[in-house]
Amino acid sequence: TFSIISSGVGGILSFGSPVTTVHSVTSASRPGLMTVSSFNLSAFSMSQPLPTIVVQLRGELANHMSAIAHGYGLQLYLLELFGLETKLLLRHQVMSDGITSSPKWISASRTLQRCFNFSDWDFSQGAQWEEFNTRKAQQENWLDFLELKLMSYVNGRRMKGLASNDNQPVKTEDIQKGLESFVGALKKQDKPTTPSSADISLPYLFSESIDNTVLVDRYWKYFRSLFTLDLSCCGDEEPYPDESVFHFRNFATEMRNYKGTLQEATPNQTAFELFGHLRAGDRVAITSRFNNERLQLYVNALRARQINVRVIEGQSGIQDFCFLTKAKQELVGNFQSTFVFWAAILGNARKALLYTVDSPSLKERFGSTRKDRFQYQWNSDSLRDRVILMLIESESNDT
Repeated sequence: TFSIISSGVGGILSFGSPVTTVHSVTSASRPGLMTVSSFNLSAFSMSQPLPTIVVQLRGELANHMSAIAHGYGLQLYLLELFGLETKLLLRHQVMSDGITSSPKWISASRTLQRCFNFSDWDFSQGAQWEEFNTRKAQQENWLDFLELKLMSYVNGRRMKGLASNDNQPVKTEDIQKGLESFVGALKKQDKPTTPSSADISLPYLFSESIDNTVLVDRYWKYFRSLFTLDLSCCGDEEPYPDESVFHFRNFATEMRNYKGTLQEATPNQTAFELFGHLRAGDRVAITSRFNNERLQLYVNALRARQINVRVIEGQSGIQDFCFLTKAKQELVGNFQSTFVFWAAILGNARKALLYTVDSPSLKERFGSTRKDRFQYQWNSDSLRDRVILMLIESESNDT
């Protein structure tokens, strides 16, 4: 029997305080998650808190989910590789003044607590979290440059000279190197002193990535249990059994500094490439944050092919998310939208197509790593057969 600190849902982890409650995890309750080595804590002072992963939250609901998933995935990886018990703490986003809580954090945390049964998780600590700031200073003064950089590999941040740039996708070997560095630091004898009441260990692991593909591939069943959606948060609308569902992220409307790396398929591509397999009379339901003239271009392009289109309106964000997860026939959206990504992972559509436009800006920024990131090949049979990641050519003048 192993223990892991966190809160969870779906019968995988029992509920309780994310700081102090220890939840038992057995190999029977986690099929396929077997510990391959036992971590020797003899050099680790048990007067300290359990080894801590601090998750940096940012953005809105789905970005919060991605951040939590990355930290939770690191917990599972440490349990699998080292039999190491850990706890997860959250650090929320603040405004540019460094003090005021971000409205996005407030909304996202409330939705997670209300609709995903995260009611016992503590989202209150922000940039003024005194203990975190103290531990951060202690850790940076204690560990050497290489140890700190290797630990940051869990976020896909690579040391200059070891990779061509910082736009590398998070890879399995990077995560393992980062975790090995963290475990090595845990065994060091020369730790700075921390009070017995401390919540954050030294060392601690800082998780700030929302690039979850590798961890989702490895632990997707556990993420589906962690993010169990309370159906009372859903709206009245549901996809028809034979209806394709399209999420139009509409990046260009929301982001005035819109860049070509976030390009979306054109109306023509959507009608003839993404939904080219549909026939006259087939149905498509569209969700979008913004129902405006941009969205209408997509509606018109699909209707020109005599496809029956309806736009789902008047719903909250979580109701749109629930609608996407309920797609039965197929779900289509932009991979760079964490909103539709998590709907694809958590939902049960027979096929989910997550595309990325291979724009000139994307090629310039990510170079040869584009396929690793945006056309990732799942190892999980369940994901490989159902969730397809695809690069498509750019038809837009945006670069």
